[in-house]
Amino acid sequence: MRFRPDTKIDNRIVAVYTVRDYQCTTVVQSGESMILTTVMYVVDKPTIDEACDTAIDYTRATISQIPE
Repeated sequence: MRFRPDTKIDNRIVAVYTVRDYQCTTVVQSGESMILTTVMYVVDKPTIDEACDTAIDYTRATISQIPE
């Protein structure tokens, strides 16, 4: 597991980490829980940066539905 710099979406800290070269996950706190969004490719893999961009974009699109 390799952590990337945190990002902020709607004033909430979003942790980002990768596993190998095909999986990227974002983590957002919701109460006492953690909400994870994982993007994983096994065929026609994009770069890990593109996978992380996709995970961050999905988190950005859904974060307003995640209770604080």
